[in-house]
Amino acid sequence: MTADRGVVVVRAAAVVVLAMIVQAGLVSHLSMFGVRPEVTLLLAVTGGVAAGPDRGAVLGFVLGLSYDLFLQTPFGLSALIYALLAYAIGSVQLQMATRRPPARMLFVGVGTVVGIVVWVMVGLLFDAVAATTGAIVRVALVAGVVNSVLGLPVLRLWAWVFAPEAPLRVPT
Repeated sequence: MTADRGVVVVRAAAVVVLAMIVQAGLVSHLSMFGVRPEVTLLLAVTGGVAAGPDRGAVLGFVLGLSYDLFLQTPFGLSALIYALLAYAIGSVQLQMATRRPPARMLFVGVGTVVGIVVWVMVGLLFDAVAATTGAIVRVALVAGVVNSVLGLPVLRLWAWVFAPEAPLRVPT
């Protein structure tokens, strides 16, 4: 492991630990329109957008697995959904090849909505989640809007995490 890679791993681990503290200790007590913020999902989706599909999938898996420790759902459910979602969003964003802030906010918002809907649907398959269609739509839309607004600062956080391994810019 190179020194740069070690810095990235330490920074990413610090972000994951901080995310768990914020999600479990702080925002789990907050509510907007009856919806609790999804910090870990936000970090997973923005990880896919900022770092690409492969790194995003790893980040999503680690974030989801860490979050599963606090949930009473099947262990690994969030890890599976977050990893697949971060990979998919990272791949789509890579294909679109856009770095414009509105587009990135859209990716984060749509990724959040899709992630919540898929998480609930898979949870329903395991009979681990009980939710009505209206509640699912409300939670997905509110979380999608909130995460799209918070997406740009979190994308800057991931840029800082992966900065040591970023290629040097060529002066123009």
